[in-house]
Amino acid sequence: GRIALNNPYISSANITQDTTYLGAPCDQPNFHATAVAGAMKSIHDPHRGHSRGISLWAGGSCNGYDTELHNRAAAAVTWGAQALNLSFGCDGKEGDCSIGPTEDDKYYDKIVFNDYRSIIAAAGNNGRTISGSNCSTGGDETDNIYSPALSYNSITVGAYYDNDTWFGSDDILYNCSSWRNPSSYYGDRE
Repeated sequence: GRIALNNPYISSANITQDTTYLGAPCDQPNFHATAVAGAMKSIHDPHRGHSRGISLWAGGSCNGYDTELHNRAAAAVTWGAQALNLSFGCDGKEGDCSIGPTEDDKYYDKIVFNDYRSIIAAAGNNGRTISGSNCSTGGDETDNIYSPALSYNSITVGAYYDNDTWFGSDDILYNCSSWRNPSSYYGDRE
């Protein structure tokens, strides 16, 4: 979806919103897209974004089709993006999610090798519910990470609670975050 560029806590300077595959119903500002942009470019004090001065190119696919996502990833590389944030993936509900690398994962590996870009992929929300909480995706709750976070050369990130403190000793894994290591022939993937 689109970033809500009228958000007073996000610096809209140097944000390019690509709308190629963001037709209805994704042509409205989206909470998730805005939150991801805010994590990078927030000017809110004390919750400042970690990359406020960057130029941000935002695009994707309303339908989630691999061909559209690959097309927009290639467009981002052509635009000059040095890192690609993949905040999407299989949620375990469809039954066709793989715990081994797929053609989708191989596509993003090729971007790393051929275009020298960094790929940062969301681990997903397939963690087990704790204390009756409900994970937002209604996924399979196997703790598995799925494509496109299974590429061999991506950085896969999960979510955590920071308990509103400045130090990390009390940080804990968010109960819905996927975390299980991907399968591999030698059992050597972390």
